[in-house]
Amino acid sequence: MDFVRVKCDCGKIHVKRARKLLTNWASCQGCKLLHDIPDWLYYRCCQQRDRCENTKNPGYANYGGRGIRFLFKSPREAAIWVAQNLGIHRTMHLDRINNDGNYEPGNLRYSTPPTNAQHTRISKWTKRRWDLREQYPECGYRITALRDLFHAGLSNQEIAERWAKNKRLGRPGFTTYVTPEKEAALLFEAQSPTTV
Repeated sequence: MDFVRVKCDCGKIHVKRARKLLTNWASCQGCKLLHDIPDWLYYRCCQQRDRCENTKNPGYANYGGRGIRFLFKSPREAAIWVAQNLGIHRTMHLDRINNDGNYEPGNLRYSTPPTNAQHTRISKWTKRRWDLREQYPECGYRITALRDLFHAGLSNQEIAERWAKNKRLGRPGFTTYVTPEKEAALLFEAQSPTTV
């Protein structure tokens, strides 16, 4: 069996089996007992560092490529800081308070999935979409249809009224509806064959 010398975050050097490094971090026994951090939290912090420092990571362009840095000494130190200052909440997302800020003490928080979705740079309409869903839960437009309606300049109330009107007409509910112009409707009627 291969043994290697590793350095713990506390600075202590100790010997560990090489294959154990694939599944466990290189902490000494004293640090493990002092800071019993769940693996999932440690791996989340590893992913944060990887997005900021590994140019081959698919998310690098949105993190490290944008200048966002991982400022903890190690993912283990980040996990310890999160556990001591924020607690351990597995079902919640761990994100940055300032979306353009670094992964550093004071800029991390737990948030719910909807809050985290509003906090992204993906779309400027994300927050408005969540607000519409809260105000008018019966409005069932797809995301793409909502985006088109937002671009058209409709308010949340107008979108909800449009949904209710189209539901009463018996139209399918998950698409964008276009109101035909009068001239186009008359032209269509003039070209249609009359039934006898």
